[in-house]
Amino acid sequence: MPSTTIANVIIVGGNSQQDQALIDLVNDYFKAVETTQDLKQVCKLMLEPKSKLFVFIGNTLGICLASYYKCLSVIKKNAHCEHKVVTAIPRKYEHEAFQAYQDHVIDDYLVCRPIYEKNRTVQVLQKQLHELKQTKVANYSLAGFLDASTHYSDELIALITEGLAEKHKKNSKLQSISQTTELYLEDAIKQIQQQRIPQLNFDDLLQTLVAPPYLLPVDVSQSIKQKTTELLHYAFELLQNETGLANSSFEPPIQLDNEGIENNHTGILELSETEPGILLVEDDVLSLQLSKTLFAKRSVALDTASNGNSALRKINEKQYSLILMDINLPDSSGVHVVESTIGGDGPNKQTPFIMLSGNKSKSMVDEAIKTGATGYLVKPLKSASIDKLFARFKLSGKTTD
Repeated sequence: MPSTTIANVIIVGGNSQQDQALIDLVNDYFKAVETTQDLKQVCKLMLEPKSKLFVFIGNTLGICLASYYKCLSVIKKNAHCEHKVVTAIPRKYEHEAFQAYQDHVIDDYLVCRPIYEKNRTVQVLQKQLHELKQTKVANYSLAGFLDASTHYSDELIALITEGLAEKHKKNSKLQSISQTTELYLEDAIKQIQQQRIPQLNFDDLLQTLVAPPYLLPVDVSQSIKQKTTELLHYAFELLQNETGLANSSFEPPIQLDNEGIENNHTGILELSETEPGILLVEDDVLSLQLSKTLFAKRSVALDTASNGNSALRKINEKQYSLILMDINLPDSSGVHVVESTIGGDGPNKQTPFIMLSGNKSKSMVDEAIKTGATGYLVKPLKSASIDKLFARFKLSGKTTD
C-alpha cells in the first residue's frame, strides 16, 4: 500500500476491536504512527517541535473534544507544535462532528465503529497532513457548534471556548506582527538604498519567517520573504562595494552550519566542457533566492521548480547533470519524486539526486538514500557545499567573475 511521511500521526484512544481496524488502516497507509491512551503523553508530544496530526477516538464526540482541549489547556503557556485534530466517532454523532468541523472546533472527523469508508479515511488524513504545510487561516466561530451541542456540560463548553480563544489570540498576534514587519521591511529597503543602516525588529522578522505556513495568508507570507530577500541582496551589494569585495566570492554571513554531503553511492559524471544542467527544486522563496545567488556565480544552466508536479514535468522533459531536491514540497514529497524518476524510464533515471532539507533527522537522510538519492545536504546551502558538489560529480560550471 502507498505511504506518506509529512508529519507524525498520533492516534489517541481506541480500545475495541472496531477501533483496531482503524488503527491497522492508518498504519498501513502512513509512516511514523504512534498510538497512546495516556493524555500526559499527548501533552508531551504537543510540546515537541515537529508538526503532528492527532486522531482522537471516542464513544462520543464530547469525549474526543474533552481529551483534546484538556491537553491544550494544560500546555497553553508553553510553545507547542503545529498540529491538526481529527475525531473518530460513531455515525450517530456525525451531525455534531460536521458542525464542529464547520466552526473549526476540529479540523475534520471520521466515522468509525465500524469504518464505513476506508478510502475517505485515508483521504481525510492525507488532506490534514498536507495542510500542515499550506496556508489556511481559520475563522473561529462557535455559534453554529453551540447550537448543535446543547447537551454538552458548561465545563466542556468553557474548555473549548478557552482553547479556541487562545488559538485565535495567537493567530491574531502573529498576523499583526507580520503586517508591521512588512511595513518595516519596506522602510528598511529604502534606508539601505540610501546607504543608511536600516532599523528592524529582528525578533518579529524571524517569528514571521519561521511561522507555520497555514497561520499567515499566502500573499503576506510570500511578500515578507521576498522583501527579506531583496533587503539581503541590497545589504550584500552595499557591503561588497564598501569593502572592495565586489568581484570576490562573498559569502552571506547569516547561514546555519551545513553538515555537508552524506553519501552511500559512488556514481560520478564525466567532466563536461559545456554548462552543466542543474534542476533546483525548492518551495521556499527565501531559500530559493539565496541558492540562486550562489549558482549565479557559476557557469551553469539552472532550472527551478517550486512543487512536485512542476519538478516531475521538467525531469521528464529534459536531462540534467544534477538535481537538487527539497524533501518537503507543498503538493508531494521529494522522496516520492526521486522514486518516480528512478523507477521510470525518463531521461533522468541515472541522474544524481541530492536531497535538501532543514530537517537534520537521520531517519529522513536514510529514507532519502534508500529511495536512490545520491546524497543529502542540510539547508541553507553554502558556496563550500556547491564547490564540493561540482568537484565530486566532475561538473565544469566554472566560477564567473
